[in-house]
Amino acid sequence: MQGDDQAALALLEESRNLAQELGEDTLLAYSIQSLGWAKVVTGDLPEAIALIDRALTRHRASDRWTAPALAIFPMREMAAGLAGDTGQAMALLDECRNMCARLGERWVLSWALGNVGIAWWAAGNRQQALVCLCDALRVKRHVIDQFGYAVCVDLLSWVAAAEGDWTRAAVLQGAANKMWESIGTPLGGFADLIDEGTEWRTGTRGTLGERTYQTAAEHGAGMPTEEVIAYVLGEKPPTPTAGPAETPAATPGLTKREWEVATLIAQGLTNREIADRLVIAQRTAEGHVERILAKLGFTKRVQIVAWMAGQRELPAP
Repeated sequence: MQGDDQAALALLEESRNLAQELGEDTLLAYSIQSLGWAKVVTGDLPEAIALIDRALTRHRASDRWTAPALAIFPMREMAAGLAGDTGQAMALLDECRNMCARLGERWVLSWALGNVGIAWWAAGNRQQALVCLCDALRVKRHVIDQFGYAVCVDLLSWVAAAEGDWTRAAVLQGAANKMWESIGTPLGGFADLIDEGTEWRTGTRGTLGERTYQTAAEHGAGMPTEEVIAYVLGEKPPTPTAGPAETPAATPGLTKREWEVATLIAQGLTNREIADRLVIAQRTAEGHVERILAKLGFTKRVQIVAWMAGQRELPAP
């Protein structure tokens, strides 16, 4: 995802070989799937499609649909779209949508929608791309997908430019540039997409002129993420509210242990995993989580994740 294709391919091939040697069928499916995605990124579509289809056959045969397994659908949609087969991309989206609805999975669904948007863009259908990318953003709101936000906003800036809405394009380009700063290489190191994004930025800058472009781009860069999403979707900007996430210097009085637990929550660990990591009882871990929620005035773990993202510069007690 940082653009180091050769290192990725070497590691993924080693992973596939080890899974074969050890007879680990599930891990073999994941290794083949990931290797296929790497081939998509490097532009080897025939090999990518062959690998991803092999992995998809294995997943369907096992019927063990974890989130990593479901992620094969947006991967295959992207490959189909880049190969010019939007019909297959849409069929895969329908299958993925139904499975995600059954399993309550939203992160994969957001990427399935977004990658179909890329497929429509590649096919020259800007309106369908716009619809799918906006739908992807609406779902991503529920899973706080920072990487996904950046991808969608970046691609939607291309749509705006293609429609001749140059100021909007510049605002979104500025917002996307700011988002990529905290992530690293833009667009997952996907060279073709990076090149196309550069072309749209150059075209937008040239059309607006340097001063107008910079003003619009700086406006986008200064917008909070939720405001950017509202701008994209044509909604009213969210009303600023005072709270821990907006005022990171005001700590809510978490104890050292509660900071440790909050940090592990932000890393995606479950209560059971937190208990194992800290060598405490699961009920004790649950009690820490409950107290953190109460102190922060939250009701969901995902709110802790978002709050912790804003505390990176604030040292724990």
